[in-house]
Amino acid sequence: MSPDAVETELRELQDMFAPEELHPDLARAYKEDPFPMIHHPLHVSVIHGPHMNKMANKAYAWKKDQIAKCIKEENWPSYIMLHERAYRTDALVRVFTRHEVPTRGRIAGELVADVWTDQENPHVDLEFWFNAFNALTPDDLMDSQYGDGYQRWKDLPDEFTIFRGSDHEPVENGIAWTLSEEKAEWFANRFDRKGRVVSRNAKKYHTRALFTGRGEDEVIYSPLFTPL
Repeated sequence: MSPDAVETELRELQDMFAPEELHPDLARAYKEDPFPMIHHPLHVSVIHGPHMNKMANKAYAWKKDQIAKCIKEENWPSYIMLHERAYRTDALVRVFTRHEVPTRGRIAGELVADVWTDQENPHVDLEFWFNAFNALTPDDLMDSQYGDGYQRWKDLPDEFTIFRGSDHEPVENGIAWTLSEEKAEWFANRFDRKGRVVSRNAKKYHTRALFTGRGEDEVIYSPLFTPL
């Protein structure tokens, strides 16, 4: 690399870390406990220092611009995924409420399946998820991007055994179950927690999907779902 190129890179690096005030939206999302961080729906920065403000501002400005384009083009999958993972369920709720996208049909099914299979806390926002899945059908929710679940779901008998493992009580209250007792044990005890596993016989008409894309054989089930 030539001296001129090195000098150019150094200047660009210095500019990237030049002092700059945080955008007010990001400043309101900044906190110092338990450590300095920004936790905003469009930007999360852990162990955030003042030298990172300019980069955060640029990333935030770009995302805001992309969000506006997605709304104009009604590109709801990209709109949701532009949000940080912890805020994608909230973004999905806005798609259905503020932007009045129908909660039934193939478009809604793809959005619900995308956000559900991306998130890690199925016990959170349980009322929303129950209502979202209850309004949809397996045809709406499953296709090849989630593994071979649709065909396997169709091949299931009218009644079969499912398992659920969790350290959140009551364990039975969730809608995320699995065909695998071993996987349920893993969920019950991950992160060195001491949860428990429950099982039950499930009526197929009370299920909504079988997601296999993450290797979990996840069954979306509730005895309160409207029978198919």
